Amino acid sequence: MPLTDLLQAIQAEADDEIAADLRALRAEADATVAEASIRAHALERELELRATAESQVDAGRRIAAARLAAVRQVRLAREEAYLALRADLAEELRSARHSPAYPRLLGELIQGAIAALPGTVLIRVDPRDAITAQELLASTVPPVTLEASLSTWGGIHAVDPDGRTVINTLEQRLVDAEPCLRMLYARTIVTAGSESS
Repeated sequence: MPLTDLLQAIQAEADDEIAADLRALRAEADATVAEASIRAHALERELELRATAESQVDAGRRIAAARLAAVRQVRLAREEAYLALRADLAEELRSARHSPAYPRLLGELIQGAIAALPGTVLIRVDPRDAITAQELLASTVPPVTLEASLSTWGGIHAVDPDGRTVINTLEQRLVDAEPCLRMLYARTIVTAGSESS
């Protein structure tokens, strides 16, 4: 199976899992929003029934506070749902080494780091990746020294003669993807909200 097909298959699997997680999280967030909305409306109705001419201002403040509390609850529920999704994704990346596709992925990470840092003279890997990395680096010209000193989910650190480093690990990829993940998650929540309206 060509590397691009393998990576696309991994990406498709990850996309399916993310989509499933997002659907579940969206349902949870929608339930929280509905519950908060019901409580806010109930409080609003109760305050309106009790309100007199003198207490209208106070009732308005309470309604605003209830709405603000509901918005805060929704925001908190969405953040918790996002963090759960990110934790699931991190767990999937932690287990990538056990996938049959991992040697190809490691090769791509090595190639990407060497391309980003021409003149790479040292590649650091996790000891669990040393044999595979040695095989992948066997034909590298000029030769690159391999050092099995990292503790990582997978991937490498490349170092050039001047000490510049490119970190191309799965953990770093997740950190680098954080802004895009948050944006994708936010778009999904907005889309889900507009579809349920």
